[in-house]
This record gives sequence, structure tokens and C-alpha cells, in this order.
Amino acid sequence: MTSVRGVTDGMCFPVFAAGADGGQMVLREHWLHPVERLEVRGEHRISLSLSLDTPSALIVETDSGGNSSLDWAYWKGIDVTP
Repeated sequence: MTSVRGVTDGMCFPVFAAGADGGQMVLREHWLHPVERLEVRGEHRISLSLSLDTPSALIVETDSGGNSSLDWAYWKGIDVTP
């Protein structure tokens, strides 16, 4: 059995609005660096209040931010209320 060594370099959780024209606007980026900041470990909640001028798609991503080695992250319980 092999073991993995190293640490995560953190994760980013960006949220975008994508318009019908294909353009995207960053609404929020939530960065976590759990090795450097122990208090960011565990689950987090974010809340956004939006007022968009045109109909848009909401896009949520999980970004390794550079090196994806040992990056484990997820979204759950996404609730969109008009």
C-alpha cells in the first residue's frame, strides 16, 4: 500500500452569472486554505442576494486553484429562491 504525502494548496468556490449572450460575471469567490488557517476546516455556508438586469444562469464551481493534489471539496444543499 502506498501513502500520499503533501498538503492541499486550498480550494476556491466561485459563483458566476451567465447571460444569454455568453458573458459571465463573477458574483462571489470563496477561498479556503485549511492548512494555513485551521478555522476554515469543515462545512461553510454562503448566501447571495442578487439583482440581475437580465435572465441569467447561476454557475457554481469547485476550483483547485492551481495544484489539484489532495484537494477534496464539494457543494451541497444549493437552494435558489426567486
